[in-house]
Amino acid sequence: MAWALLLLGGGLLFVGLGRQRQRPVLAAATIVLGIAGWVSCGGGGSSPQTTPGTPAGTYTATITAKSGTLNHNTALTVIVQ
Repeated sequence: MAWALLLLGGGLLFVGLGRQRQRPVLAAATIVLGIAGWVSCGGGGSSPQTTPGTPAGTYTATITAKSGTLNHNTALTVIVQ
C-alpha cells in the first residue's frame, strides 16, 4: 500500500509540472496506473497450495473447425505420463 501512495504522490507531482491542458490526461493516467497496481496485488501471506495436475492416462480431444457450412472434426490423443 505504501508504494501505491508513493506512486500516486509522484504522479500528482508530475501532473503539477505539466501544461494546463495536459493535467487532466496525466492525472487520469496516474490514477488508472495506481488503481491497477493496487488491484493486481495478490496479497500473499498464505502457505503455498500444491496442484495435483492431470492424472496419468490417455485422453482424447476432438477439435472442430467451421467455416460457413463446412465442418471438419479431428481427434487428438494426449498421453499423460
